[in-house]
This record gives sequence, C-alpha cells and structure tokens, in this order.
Amino acid sequence: MRRLSSFVAALAAVAPLAAQSPAATASAAARRDTIAVLLVTGTHPWLGADGRIADVQGLVRDALGPGDAPRAAGWVRDGVAVPAVRATLAAIVADHESDARERADARRLDSVAVASASTPLGETDAALLGLGMHVVVARQASRHAQGRIDPTRVHAEWSLAPEPIDLAAIVATLQRDGTQPAAVFAQLEPTTPHYRRLVLARDALRTLHADSVAARLPVPAKGVKVGQKTNGLAPLARVLVTLGELAPGARVDTVRYAAPLADAVLRAKRRADPKATSVLDASVAPLLVGQLAERESGLALAIERWRWLPRAYAASPLVVNIPEFRLERWGEWAGDTASGGLAMKVVVGRADSNATPVFASSMTQVVFSPQWRVPVSIMRKEIGPAAQRSAGYLRKHDYYLVSARGEPLEASAANIARIGNGVFVRQRSGGGNSLGRVKFNMFNPYDIYLHDTPSKRFFSRARRDLSHGCVRLADPTALARFVLADNPAWTDERIGEAMQGGKEKYVGLRKPVPVLLLYHTLVVEPDGAVKRFADVYGHDARTLAAVRGERTSAAPVTEDAAP
Repeated sequence: MRRLSSFVAALAAVAPLAAQSPAATASAAARRDTIAVLLVTGTHPWLGADGRIADVQGLVRDALGPGDAPRAAGWVRDGVAVPAVRATLAAIVADHESDARERADARRLDSVAVASASTPLGETDAALLGLGMHVVVARQASRHAQGRIDPTRVHAEWSLAPEPIDLAAIVATLQRDGTQPAAVFAQLEPTTPHYRRLVLARDALRTLHADSVAARLPVPAKGVKVGQKTNGLAPLARVLVTLGELAPGARVDTVRYAAPLADAVLRAKRRADPKATSVLDASVAPLLVGQLAERESGLALAIERWRWLPRAYAASPLVVNIPEFRLERWGEWAGDTASGGLAMKVVVGRADSNATPVFASSMTQVVFSPQWRVPVSIMRKEIGPAAQRSAGYLRKHDYYLVSARGEPLEASAANIARIGNGVFVRQRSGGGNSLGRVKFNMFNPYDIYLHDTPSKRFFSRARRDLSHGCVRLADPTALARFVLADNPAWTDERIGEAMQGGKEKYVGLRKPVPVLLLYHTLVVEPDGAVKRFADVYGHDARTLAAVRGERTSAAPVTEDAAP
C-alpha cells in the first residue's frame, strides 16, 4: 500500500497545478488522486464485474494523461452532470452493440447524473463520474471501431493492428452541445460499401423484429397447397424477402397462396430438406424463425470481422476469402466503385489437415517458372515414403535431391532414406511443377504464397479446400499482369515467355501489394442478395463463443504449408 501511495504521489506531481485558490487546488488534487489510483488498480467502484476496467484501462489512461483530472471532470460542472452525460448514457443503453453489463453500467452512472441535479456531487464523486464516463465511452468506441473481441483469440496468426481510437477526441466531441452520441459512435465503423451493405441487411432484420413480423407468420393446422386461400401471407412474404428467398418488390398475392411466394417457401424448405414440397404447413414458421436467427448471427459475425480490419491501405488489397474460395481486388479502399476487374476462383488448404491461416501480408515478388522447395513435413510424410516404395518416383515427378547447402545429391537408396533429415527435395520448373508456371511471394512465417497449379480440374468443384495450405489460382496470368502493370517492361508477351521459359526468374514489384487472407462466411452483394459460405474450418463457432464471452482457443496454424 505504501508503494501505491508513493506512485500516486509521484503521478500527481507530474503536471503542476495552475495558480488557483487553496480550495480549488485541493479539489483538483482530490480529482487527480482519485483518477490516478483507479487507473493504477484498474478498477472503478461503481461499475459491474467487480469494477474491473482492464479492457480499456490503457485507452482511458492515454486519453487522460498523467494528472489530467480536469478533462475527466469535463463531464461535471459545479457538481452537476452536464447534459452530454445523460445523452451519451442513453445512447449506450439504446445501442444494439451494448451487452447487459454495459447497459447496467450506463444506468448506474445515469442514476448518479440524475441525483446530481438536486444534490451536487463532491469532488471525489465528480471524479468518479468523469472516469466512469471515460470507461463506458471507451468500451462503446471499441465495439464500433475494433469489434467486441481481439481476433487473436480466434486466429493465433492474426497480424493486423486494430484501428486506433482517439478517445480524447471522441470525449471532446460528445461533450459539445447538440452532439448526437449515436452518430459519433457510428462514425467509428468501416465505411466501405462491403460493410455498409452488411449493416443495411442487419438493420432490416432489426426492423423485422421490432415489428414482430415473425410472430405473425401463418401456422395452418392443415397444409395449404398452391392456389388455396389462407391468412398471414403478407408477413410471410416480408420474412422471405429479408432472407433473400423472395425478390424485393415481387408482386405477391396476399389472399391466395401462389407463385412467386410458393416458390420462395419451397426454396427455404429445401435448405433443410432437399425432398420438401411447397405445401405451406405448420413446419414453415419455426423453420423461417430459425433461418432468421442464423442470418442474424451470420451478419453479426461478418460485421465483427470487418471491424477488425484497418480502414486504410497503401493500395487496394488483394483479398482471398477462404470459405468463398475466391480472390478479388477490393478497390473501394482506393476510392474505386468496383472491385477493379480482378477476381478468380482459388483452392485453399484442406480443412482436415492443412487449413490456410488467416493473416495479412504484402506481395513483393513474382517468380516465373518456379522450382518447388518442398516443405520438410511433406518430404517426410509423402515424398520420402513414396520414393522408397518406387525407384522411379522422383524421376517421374521431376524431383531431385539436394543437401542443406543446395548442392545436388545422387538419388541413392541411402539418400532417399534420409529425405527430410539432412536431404531435401526440390521439383524442377515446368508444366508438371506443383507451383505451376508462376508464384507470388509475400512475407509470412507460414511459408504461404499464391501460385499457379497444373491441377486445373479442381476449380470446377464447389468446395475447394484441397491444398497443403497455399492458395492455388485459377487465372495466375491475370494476377501477374495486374501486379506488374506499373512496369512497362513486362508486357503480356514477356509474361507469357517467362511463364513458359523453364528457368526460374525472380521479379521484384515496384510497390508492395497488400494481401489479406480473410475468413468471411457471409457477404452482401451490391444488389442486396446475401450469400452464405460453408464454415469449412469451424471458425464461426469459435468466433461466436468468443463474442459471447465463452472460453475458447485460437485455431491451430499449419506448421509447414505448401501447394
């Protein structure tokens, strides 16, 4: 306790008080000491969860600065809470982003603010209210700007820094007269069209809930067939529009059950049972309610994942959405209205053994006619045993052996037995090379890169988690043209020649290209259509558990990735 008191005293001495009356000096010192002690201990006596504020402790401390009690007291004037206090707290209570604890904290602080109108607060309580306001505002700002959880709780390999929060500026804005707190928090969210479409879809669901539409869905005692009359068709149509089964603006008969409504019901039913019919029976309402709940959680996850991302990049990033099995240029970060015209199918790592990690990097190099330096895990598990079983295996696949220094070795029985243990395997350039005709290097600790592939047939499959971890490209030539577009020496003809040259050639990019490997199982298209993708790696369940505050562990990272 003596050490804590000494620390507080030292902290209070950092910023000398301006010349004031003895009473004013004592009051300011009381405010400073109260805030300093609580910031050291990471607690607040008025807030829930035993008052712990460790989640925003650093953010609040940075906003206040050492001994900056007057700014915390900006929420209180002459012992009375300023109008911005109640307005901000009301916005937090009404915000769908707030959880039960955050609403309870806001209500506790609001009760203090209400009481201050008749019984002005003393210096200590004024400091406590000011600090409490900083804490709840910091939490709300974090929800909107950075998401509810640290992404490393789900993805151990996550490397993107969170969007910075200027809490002091946010507080100053909220304390101005006429400020709309809800708008202040909303402005902290991403602004790309991808994200705004998700928000619009989420808001449509919230409106549906507010209007109790799901409670008015028809539950007929006897199945209704196409052409028969029944009640409740208008709310049924509205739910189906929200779920994307019925086109917005579709002309629907609200008296007689008919197309296109019956067709939409059939589509919804067949998502659960491929043999279902279009009969409108008692099973439809609970089915649709379940699908609404699933849509709501999917949108919440997508919005959360978008908030993890930075708001700006040096250039528009190339994005691999793993569960979509797709690469696309997201042009909106550069102010473009379209994706930039670059999009293609990809193959990603196997879900059962070699999941592609979620991370960010920068592409710095193109390698034409690459050789494949086989990862140790693949040497030991696959190539070594196969070479021992068949004397011609290495030659058939154009593999050769090298030492740790890269010196060629004879494919003797002794050397084959040591594959992966002092003897290493490479695959020569050419059409049969596992990397194809070109690969794209980006720095990362997982040995993950983008590359061509000789196995083109896999791109016709709907589910494409088939690689050892790296990302195979359906149209690598298009990507080579794109990343080398600012280098006039690399014409289409020269790119083609380098890819067919049979000799490894490294070409550095003039400007690094940001690359994001993300995991979004739900996206909203420009026309408002919602697309869901299978949760091939099971990340959704881990993320939802973390958002709900449940204990969870990050997904394991593939140790040795490869084509």
